[in-house]
Amino acid sequence: MVKMTEGLIFYWTAWLLWGIVTFFMDKNHTRTLSAASILICLICSNVYISFSPFQMMLSFAFFMIVLAYKCVQAIKTWIQMLATFTIIIGYTSIRIWLVSTPLALFMKETLLISIVMTLLIYFIIYDLKNQLILGFFGIAFGEVFYSLISFTYHIDYTIGNLAFFDCLSLIVLFLLCIDQVKRGYQWLISKFITYQYSVGSRHEKLFKDC
Repeated sequence: MVKMTEGLIFYWTAWLLWGIVTFFMDKNHTRTLSAASILICLICSNVYISFSPFQMMLSFAFFMIVLAYKCVQAIKTWIQMLATFTIIIGYTSIRIWLVSTPLALFMKETLLISIVMTLLIYFIIYDLKNQLILGFFGIAFGEVFYSLISFTYHIDYTIGNLAFFDCLSLIVLFLLCIDQVKRGYQWLISKFITYQYSVGSRHEKLFKDC
């Protein structure tokens, strides 16, 4: 059963990202694919496909296809493959851990999963592009594995439901915020180094004049 609040974060974030991608990104293949993917995920967010005994949201199926296509291009080393596998295990583990412990009583499950996965993705994958591609590919496969485990315990679970996309939306926002903070920090450091160099040069010139 879908809760009334599920999907709100996803819808707001998806429209925000679509606006950013459409109006601020350079006109290239990546921009077209990203904008089209976001729109298709929004359109298909209430459409489900069933293949007994599993049920999957159509947006998730399309999301997996796009990620698989991008991952083939992004994965170039065995370290990246290992990082993706680590994210798969990490997501599956945190989902099982939340089911088996009462931690969800003290913190919203969506927020907790998003924070843990954001930290995991950030510390094992360096650049933002690969964080989004490899990280989300690992999370998506982790969602599939978790659904298979749920099925073995006769638990009804929809693969890639709106709560899952809420988690993805929060992870995107967290990663973008971290990236902007890192860029701001690097900009301040570069300005500080430039200032120190200019001050040192003026002092050196002053001493020579004396």
